[in-house]
Amino acid sequence: MTLNLEEIRLVVDELRSELAGARVVRIYEPAGRRFVFRMRKRKARKDLLIDISPSGSRIHLTARKFKNPPTPPRTCQFLRSRLEGAVLSDISVLEPDRIVRIEFSGPRGRFALVVELFGPNSNLCVLDEGGRLIFAADIKRFERRGIGLGDGYRPPEAPASTTAKKPRFPVSSGGSISAAIDEFYLTKERDDVLSRVRRSLERELRRELAGIEKAISDHSQNIEKGRDAELLRRKAEALIAFGKEIPRGSTTAVVPDPYDPDSKLTVELDPSLDAYRNADRLFKRARKIDRAVAVAQRSIEELRTRAARIEREYEEKLASLESMSTDELESLAGSGGAIRKPARAGGPREFVSRDGLVILVGRNERENHE
Repeated sequence: MTLNLEEIRLVVDELRSELAGARVVRIYEPAGRRFVFRMRKRKARKDLLIDISPSGSRIHLTARKFKNPPTPPRTCQFLRSRLEGAVLSDISVLEPDRIVRIEFSGPRGRFALVVELFGPNSNLCVLDEGGRLIFAADIKRFERRGIGLGDGYRPPEAPASTTAKKPRFPVSSGGSISAAIDEFYLTKERDDVLSRVRRSLERELRRELAGIEKAISDHSQNIEKGRDAELLRRKAEALIAFGKEIPRGSTTAVVPDPYDPDSKLTVELDPSLDAYRNADRLFKRARKIDRAVAVAQRSIEELRTRAARIEREYEEKLASLESMSTDELESLAGSGGAIRKPARAGGPREFVSRDGLVILVGRNERENHE
């Protein structure tokens, strides 16, 4: 949302009254294409905001406190070199478009700052005393209009006549249009960054929960293998019951099912072992699967507890956002993940081999010895 022409006229009238004769004390660029001119007039300090960003191009006085980068960007450095210490002598609208011209005079000469408030095509340039272009925030935009450094400034072709738009910022009698605009954009920017943080939180929550669901699915497959353990035990018991009838060196044996005499079980054998040793091998494999199932069940419970904790932290974080300032929200939005990662529990890590063997790996030498 950018200021319309009628709003710019009201702001310029107010700025002319408030800033005529004010001296530029310092110029800041707290964010890309957003500038704050610190002005002083009769010991009173006033901050003039000039924003040429695509989503909020505007000009007005501001009471906001901005964080500034440790090193001023290129445009800010140039503005400081020409305009700091200068006095604002006049400000006007270059009708019929949304262009503001601010005249300065100071120890380095007379300069004009021209601000084109065209939304995504906004720009800012500095003219010398002869009206020639000596700097532009985006010189390519001027070059596309046939204007280069050293050329006289020409505004773009005026738009076709349209119905005048009314001011959208309510101002009480004796109130300030700048204050109304400042408050509107402060609220809008906070709402925008709040929405951005919420979306970031939601994405992170979905990513965390998706990872947990995948891990639970993997462990559930190990639990399904528990059925194999029961079958292995039945086969082992069948080998013990009918081992005398199985010739040594056999590779398979078909024996009655101890739990269902009408059924037969086909058992693969190691021909180098007798039936009883083959039964021991099957019992051992069943025990490995049982251990893997126990690990999987315990892991699933831990994962579900972790998912519940993450969802709780997500809700708590959402609730805490409402009390945060815009700067705090901006910092949170720029920090990447907003949901606190749970600390990794101590103790050895557990892995399960393909055949169900539980492997414990210590995080240090002491845990490995234990």
